Amino acid sequence: KKSDYQVNNKNKRKTKEDDAQENSFIRKLAVAQGAVNGVFIGASGQGNQFSWIDGSPWDFKNFYPGFPISGRGDCLAMDTFSNSGEWMNMVCSSKLRLAIMYSADPRPTCSSGPWKEGEVIYSPGFPYDSSTPCDFFLSVEEGKKVEVEVQMLEANNCCDFLVLEDDVLGGNLVANLTGEISGQTYTTASSNFMRVSWIPNGGLNVRGLQVNEEFALSSCPPGFDLVRDGECRGLFTTFSTAVYGEASNIAIKICEEMGEKSPIIRDEE
Repeated sequence: KKSDYQVNNKNKRKTKEDDAQENSFIRKLAVAQGAVNGVFIGASGQGNQFSWIDGSPWDFKNFYPGFPISGRGDCLAMDTFSNSGEWMNMVCSSKLRLAIMYSADPRPTCSSGPWKEGEVIYSPGFPYDSSTPCDFFLSVEEGKKVEVEVQMLEANNCCDFLVLEDDVLGGNLVANLTGEISGQTYTTASSNFMRVSWIPNGGLNVRGLQVNEEFALSSCPPGFDLVRDGECRGLFTTFSTAVYGEASNIAIKICEEMGEKSPIIRDEE
């Protein structure tokens, strides 16, 4: 019965989907919470006639081909196993989780920190509401550089941005990011401060930002140059040998004795 699924709390209601982006967002949240076999959403009906239970206009639908099937069930569910999050009508007593929308009261707020090395930082409201802008001012000990790993960024390409700057004011741009990014690392060029700015223009149906603050060395021993990611490279010693394989082994051994490693050439550097 529909009454078995009625939500009485005035601050929450069953979800409705306004468009494909919101449909995808709800599916991602459901999967993240372990609801991989489907969830009920806020629509019901009979035969081929369905409507949102809060009376919202029925201006978007995402049924599986052939659904709804008359007589199969009066409640609407989303298939979260498929990437497209398509819908099907189900018997209302089916053992599925129920997707709920809460009223954002109060709105998420931006925290001023301070942030510690190794701490995971989230955009306000993560992962449910990414609409609140926020500046994070990160710092490490003098003589070091700030390094952040963007563990997860989900932003609208049109309008939401994550901006990383060297220092807290007037510094050079480190990166201007949008879209979906994970596992990428960014480092200040010289400063032990970094400004991380989450700048959403609505932040609709995306989860926002999750970063981890670390530090990288910003100074190198004499004769060595800082390359990137805190690596110092330079000439330590010379030796002579007529056998290439022996030279390679000697170089590796010297580096290991120093507690370091031979350089790996990644690109045009």
